[in-house]
Amino acid sequence: TNTHTHTYVLEDSGASNDDFNSLADLIGEINNDFSGSIQVTLNSSGALEFSYDGTGNATISITSNNAVLESALTEANGTVSDDGAGNVVTTTTDEFSHRATENDLLVNLRNSSGQSLNLSSGDALAISCLKNGALITGNFTVSSSSTLADLNTQIASVLGLSETTQVSIDSSGRLNIQGDPGADNELSAISISESNNSVLGSTMSFTEIQEAKDAKYSTNVTIYDALGHKHTLTLTFKKTVIPGQWTWEAQLGGDETISAGGQGKLAFNPDGSLLSFTYDGGATALQFNPNNGADPMNVILDVGTTSSYDGLTQFSAPSAVVINSQDGYASGNLSSISIAQNGEITGLFTNGVTKTLAQIVLAVFNNPSGLLKVGDNMFSTSANSGAPAKGAVGEVIQSTILPGSLEMSNVDLAEEFTDMIVAQRGFQANARVITTSDDMLNELVNLKR
Repeated sequence: TNTHTHTYVLEDSGASNDDFNSLADLIGEINNDFSGSIQVTLNSSGALEFSYDGTGNATISITSNNAVLESALTEANGTVSDDGAGNVVTTTTDEFSHRATENDLLVNLRNSSGQSLNLSSGDALAISCLKNGALITGNFTVSSSSTLADLNTQIASVLGLSETTQVSIDSSGRLNIQGDPGADNELSAISISESNNSVLGSTMSFTEIQEAKDAKYSTNVTIYDALGHKHTLTLTFKKTVIPGQWTWEAQLGGDETISAGGQGKLAFNPDGSLLSFTYDGGATALQFNPNNGADPMNVILDVGTTSSYDGLTQFSAPSAVVINSQDGYASGNLSSISIAQNGEITGLFTNGVTKTLAQIVLAVFNNPSGLLKVGDNMFSTSANSGAPAKGAVGEVIQSTILPGSLEMSNVDLAEEFTDMIVAQRGFQANARVITTSDDMLNELVNLKR
C-alpha cells in the first residue's frame, strides 16, 4: 500500500510538496508521487483519467475530509487493471468534469480550475452593471439551498430584463446574459462579487460582451379628436433578436392617457411581406383619452394586408414609414359655397374639408298655367296645375343647372314692338273718335242757340 496525503492551500509554493490549490496542481502532485506507475490526466472533456502501466490489479482510492469532495471521490474511486493482453483498463469519472447547471447549489460551486468559489450561507453578493451608461445595483443573499437558478432570477430582476430566461447557464457552465432589444438597453461593466472573495470576482468576470446594435425607426402622424383638437402620435419600431420580428410602441406628446393598444408586435415573412401585426394585451385598436373634454378615441392602425406588399414591408434598405392617410381634421368654419350642375350645394371649410350641404330639387307640372300666383314671384299648386313631379337634377327631370349664370331676356322683342305699335295706333284712332264726337256735340249746342 502506497499512501500519499495532499493538502489544499490558497497558494501553492511549488511542486513535490504535497500541497495543491487547483485540479491541475493536484494531478501534478499525484503523478509525481507514483513515479509513472500511475498516471492521471485531464482529458479534453474535463474528465480525470487514471492509467496503470504495471501488471496485475491495482486499486486506487482517493479520500478527503471535505464532504463535497469526498462525495465526488467516492464516485471516482475504482480499480485499474491489466486485461491480460497488455492493455490498460482506464476508469473515468465526470465528478471532476462536471459543468455547472442551474440546479447546482451555490455553496458547492467551483471554478474551471477546481477551486471552490468559497460561497457559504449568509454571504451577500453585489450585482451591478451599466445599462445604457446608467449604473444599476442590487444584492443577493446566499442560503444553504440557493441554486444558480435562484441567482439567475435575481440577476434578471436587478438588470430589469423582460424575461428571467434571458439569464441562463449554457452547456459549458458559463453564465449568459441577454439584454433587451435596442441600444438604449445596452449592458456593460457587469459585476457579481462578494467582499474579500477574489476567487468569485475573477470567476464572475464577463470576458465576452457583445456590443448592442440598434435597429429602430420612428414616424409621426397628426390625429384629431371629436372637438377638432390635434394630437401628435409617434410610432416607434424596434428590431428584435429574432429575424423578421419587431416590436412597436405608440406615444402621444401631450396630456393624453393611453388606456390600451399602446404597443405590440410586428412580424414579416421571409419574402418581406407582412406576416402579422398585433396589439399587446388583446387590444384591437389604440385607445386613449384626450383629457381635453373630447370623447375617448379608438385609433385603428392600418398597416396593410398580410402576405402582401400594400403596407409595411421589410427589405434590405434604409427604413422609411409613410403615413398614407388619416380621416381626421381640425375644426373649421364655412368659408364659401358653390353649386354644381347637378344641383349639389357644396361648402368649403377653412380646414380644407369640402362637404355637400344640400341638394336642389326641381319640380314639373302637367299644367304650369294652372298654378296660383301668391305674389313675389311665388306660385302654389292647384287642381288645374296637377301634382308636381319632384326629383334631383338629371334624375326625374332631365335638365341641368347653370350655376353662376344670369338668365338673358326670354321676350320676343319684335313681336312686342309690333303689339306696342298696334296698341299705339288703336289708341290714336280711339282718341280721334272721341275728338270728333266732342265737335259734333258742340255743333248741336250751337244750333239750339
